[in-house]
Amino acid sequence: MTEQMLILRVIFIIFEAVSGFHINWGKSFIYPISEVAQVESLAGVLGGRVGELPTIYLGMPLGGKSKSIGIWNGVIEKCEKKLTNWKSQYLSRGGRLAMVNSVLDAIPAYMMSVFPAPDKVIQRIDALRRNFFWQGNEDKKKSDLVKWEEVGNGMKMSFWEDRWIAQRTLKQLFPDLYTLSFQQNATVAEMWTGQGWNLHLRRNLNDWEMGNIEAFHDTMAQFSNLTREEDKVVWKIGSKGVFSVKSAYKDLNH
Repeated sequence: MTEQMLILRVIFIIFEAVSGFHINWGKSFIYPISEVAQVESLAGVLGGRVGELPTIYLGMPLGGKSKSIGIWNGVIEKCEKKLTNWKSQYLSRGGRLAMVNSVLDAIPAYMMSVFPAPDKVIQRIDALRRNFFWQGNEDKKKSDLVKWEEVGNGMKMSFWEDRWIAQRTLKQLFPDLYTLSFQQNATVAEMWTGQGWNLHLRRNLNDWEMGNIEAFHDTMAQFSNLTREEDKVVWKIGSKGVFSVKSAYKDLNH
């Protein structure tokens, strides 16, 4: 075994000389499987150190049980760290949705390409995504979600492109659902059935897109019903429904 290690060391030295690359032996490890005689001596011959399994290699757990929840601790910690950094920023709800879809979903995807995620891990990650999307920055000043548009009969209010239920339009909050929708030019009245929302998509959603539809329904839960009055623009901060600099300043400093 010692002779084999010497030959392997010579091969590495030749590789360094030919390629110009340098092996950092201080960061090199030998990981024995089961019992290996004189493993410390073998590591000394090769130039590395003896490591212990399980460990992390290229971001993947090496030597751990594939169905163990413990191998996912690093993924969950990365998600929590990302959220800690993001909560220090004043992100809009649309911005939080974009962060969740483009970044937070990608963190567990690498691991999930090799290891099946246990149900408890999926539930934990979904809880982190959901809480971040709805809570956002806990220190951020809370204000009314809608300050301008007020829905009456919904016949003049664009479902996707008017700000009638949140600070941003539904098109901005849920761009993927807007792209898939057959009813991009529909009014609120055309989308509302009296009992729920008549949303038709061009295709079925994939499993990883279900968070979008869940967030959509949670947002729409703020809506109660249409009235017989026409849609109108109302400044909800002032008592008279008319914008004034004084009322806006008062609200910003409330």
